[in-house]
Amino acid sequence: MNHKGLTIVELIGAIVILGISLSLLTLLISFVINANDQTSINASANQIGTLAIRTITTSLEDLDANAYLTSITDNEISLLKEYEYAYDEEQQKIILDVYDLPIIYDLSIQDGDLNINGDLFDFNIFTLSNDSSLTYYESNQTLYIDIVLILVASNLENSYTFNMTYSMDINDIPQV
Repeated sequence: MNHKGLTIVELIGAIVILGISLSLLTLLISFVINANDQTSINASANQIGTLAIRTITTSLEDLDANAYLTSITDNEISLLKEYEYAYDEEQQKIILDVYDLPIIYDLSIQDGDLNINGDLFDFNIFTLSNDSSLTYYESNQTLYIDIVLILVASNLENSYTFNMTYSMDINDIPQV
């Protein structure tokens, strides 16, 4: 038999093949979108975590503390700058400048918040895990501060850990 056109079986076969192709394409697109979302979340976590660590490091280096106070609570420390050496233009020499009141810099991790000298750090789409920590110890006139920040994505599926160690010399005010 010579027929012009399609039979119902051929038409149904073409529709089934087209349906399978479209469902596979939709599945592939879904995987690509999910992978893109995950990559975006990973990049954001890396950016925000690195910014938090860099903010802490920069502010500690700028302070150049020479003493510290411990706290009765965990995950909290106050750093002090009691003196500094400064160049005196009039005397043309470096002098010891002792502060009447020391400069105090507070750093704490409490209740899912990172407090950097009174300012709460904004983690954007992430929350700071309660497992994050700030610990410190002194050895040979050097204070070591270890900070572990654990960021949890808003979907609660992934966590991202950032570590830093900062050390500073502990010195009494020099006698002149």
